[in-house]
Amino acid sequence: MNVTVNSKVCCSKDQLSTEIDDRGVLMSVSKGKYYDLDSVATDIWRRMAEPVLVAQLCKSLSQEYNADIAAIERDVMPWLEQLHAENLIMVME
Repeated sequence: MNVTVNSKVCCSKDQLSTEIDDRGVLMSVSKGKYYDLDSVATDIWRRMAEPVLVAQLCKSLSQEYNADIAAIERDVMPWLEQLHAENLIMVME
């Protein structure tokens, strides 16, 4: 299943995560890989603790970071696809 702006996404149960200072660290249990998140990615990760519509996620990021929503979507969508491919998020249509 692909991630679209109309998808709902949330953190997968098949991952471990923690925060150190303002950075996040994720581990894909199924793939045995670690991922280091910068402060913005960590903020996005927190926002996906509960299911959220991708369009709403991008809108709230646009408001928070005072950025064009199209630019936010261009940056966030590929990252969400990568997280999904690594089983770090669940995608619900």
